[in-house]
Amino acid sequence: MRFKLSILFILISYMAQAQTDSAFLLMPCDTVCNFNYSVDKPCATERQRAINDAHAGKYYFIESAINTPLHLKYMPAICKANNLRYYFMSESRLGFEGFNPFRCYMAAMDSILKLHYGNWYKIQITAKADSCLMANIITDTVNEAYCTPARLSDNNIHVSSKGEFFQAHYDTALYNKFKHVAGPLAVPYMIIQLLIEPDGKVSAYKLISFESEGVIYYKMGRSYSLVYNNCGSQFYNLAKQTLAAYSHWQPALINNVPVRVWHTVQVVFEQ
Repeated sequence: MRFKLSILFILISYMAQAQTDSAFLLMPCDTVCNFNYSVDKPCATERQRAINDAHAGKYYFIESAINTPLHLKYMPAICKANNLRYYFMSESRLGFEGFNPFRCYMAAMDSILKLHYGNWYKIQITAKADSCLMANIITDTVNEAYCTPARLSDNNIHVSSKGEFFQAHYDTALYNKFKHVAGPLAVPYMIIQLLIEPDGKVSAYKLISFESEGVIYYKMGRSYSLVYNNCGSQFYNLAKQTLAAYSHWQPALINNVPVRVWHTVQVVFEQ
C-alpha cells in the first residue's frame, strides 16, 4: 500500500512539473511531494482560492520583484483594459525565508491566465506598460535608484553616502543664533534633494532633514525642535544659494535617455 502511494505521489509530481493549462486539475505543484502537512494544506487552500476567484470572474495580474518596477504606474490601467486587476507584491513582503502560501495563489492564478489568454499574455501586458514608460519617460520623475545617477562634471566635489558634499559658510549673526539654541558643539548640516531635469538644470529643491551629529531638528516636513523654528529657514536659504552655483548637472539616464530625478546632496554649514 505504501509503495502504491509513493508511485501515486511521483506521478502527480511529474504531471505538476508539466503543468501548462491544467490549473483547475492539479494539486499544488511546489509542495505535493514534501509530505509536510503544515505546508501542503495552506498551499492547497490558496490554490483553491485562486480557482474560486477565477470561477467568479476575478482575474488578477500579480507581479512580484525585489525592487518596484518602473512601469508600475501604468499597469493598473492596462490591466483594467484587459479585464484584469493588478497587484504588485514585493519580495520583502512575501518573505525571503520560509514558505508563504500566497505564492501558491500566485502560481495558480498565473496558470489560469495562461489557460484563458495564452502563455504570452502577461508578457504582452508588461511590454505595453514598458512602452508607456519609455514614451513618457522625459516628462516622468523617475526613481534615481533605477538610473545611471545624475552627477556634476566638477571632480573636486566629494561624494559621500548621502550624496555630493557641499560646504556653505554662514555669518556671525546666524552662527550665534544657532549656537544659542543648539549648543556650542553642534555642527549643522542639511540633506536636500534637487529636481534635476533631463537637460541637467535644477528646477526645484526639497529639504529632507536638518541635523547635527545625529540630533534631528527637522525631517520630512516635521519640525522636531526650536532650532529649526528659530533659524532653519535661514540655513535652508543659504543652502539653496550655495547649490545655485552648481545649477547644471549631467542628467540621470535610463537606456541612455535623459530623465528627471530627485537627486540627494548634503550641505554642511561652517563659519
